[in-house]
Amino acid sequence: MQDIRVFSRLHHDATDSVSIRRLTDELYDLTRDSSVDVFGSLASFEAREFMQVLRHLRRGSITVAGDHDQIVWRLCAYLSTLGKGDSYCTVTVPAFWRPENVGVRGRYLSMNLEVVRYGATIRRLFLLTPHDRDIAEVRDVVKAHIELQRQFDAIKTHDWTGSLETRFLLMREDDRRREIASGCHHGLWLRAGSAVSLIPQYDIDGRVISVHVTRLKGERQSLEESFMKRFELGKPLEAWATGPADDAQLSRRPGS
Repeated sequence: MQDIRVFSRLHHDATDSVSIRRLTDELYDLTRDSSVDVFGSLASFEAREFMQVLRHLRRGSITVAGDHDQIVWRLCAYLSTLGKGDSYCTVTVPAFWRPENVGVRGRYLSMNLEVVRYGATIRRLFLLTPHDRDIAEVRDVVKAHIELQRQFDAIKTHDWTGSLETRFLLMREDDRRREIASGCHHGLWLRAGSAVSLIPQYDIDGRVISVHVTRLKGERQSLEESFMKRFELGKPLEAWATGPADDAQLSRRPGS
């Protein structure tokens, strides 16, 4: 049921937006008899949990955590709020797309195409190494994103305002580890004058255990321009699947 709600768009117009008055009325009706009604007590508990979420959002930082399904569902729900004029710029690595993380061809990947259909722009830059070509799981991740790009290119119509573009940078494994450690493996959600970063956290086994979502200071334009400088150095992802992996293609870390 959660997936149905997410894929039917949490992205509503003004007539469907949450009514604060209705929310407070519903809460009042449910909780006024909480001392004698079990559902009233449950409503009070859920309201306290919701208030905690709102406090985190007001402070400009929230952490998405839980098991695999909880993290994926929440990321899908958040991503679904993007629409016309919004951008999602991300530097990613194959580990993020492992089956036990967001999944190779799972709900999160599908939601990418959904938000593009509603007018968002997605630019994704993979950090890959020559050794990745020898790993079947990585090859499958790359294949899934190439398939997504081809699907977008095939169904895109002239009235679509959204776009999807996936590129890669080839680098040495130790350089990629340093990039991840320094926070370069992240996403940027950009809307008007607002910018939010998403940084995944992994355990020692490479599983995503949380994603930190933080409001960024600074103008959207400068953040987007900084990302685009790296993105434009990348090559179309399909070239990685078909081209040679020689050292001449290796990208250096900024400042190295």
